[in-house]
Amino acid sequence: MTKPTVIKSFKHNGSLHRMWLENWRLPDDWLKPEHAAERMAVLVNNRTPIMEADGKEWVSRVPGVSFFIPGEWYNIVALIGEGGGPLLLQRRIPALFFGKHADLHRLRSRRDRPARRIAPDRG
Repeated sequence: MTKPTVIKSFKHNGSLHRMWLENWRLPDDWLKPEHAAERMAVLVNNRTPIMEADGKEWVSRVPGVSFFIPGEWYNIVALIGEGGGPLLLQRRIPALFFGKHADLHRLRSRRDRPARRIAPDRG
């Protein structure tokens, strides 16, 4: 897989909410062909460190999967519970990609909310 990717979440006013510090993007050849063709980004984590906007850090207790879908106004985050079933499934506002994945354009919500951002490193 790739090197870890940071997912940054922003509040509706544009201020930082929190960051998931270690996520890995699945290679396109692991995705269904139609998902790879649309350049969907799927990132996974397990017990990733999470840093809050105030600098406090903690570790998630469960694995997570994030789906960033070009052409849609939302992305999807799923937390996986014990036994592999969904613990939480959320639809979120769109993404802005930096670095290696910058070719995926920014998607805007219907309300033009600030985007959830993904950065290629901890910086």
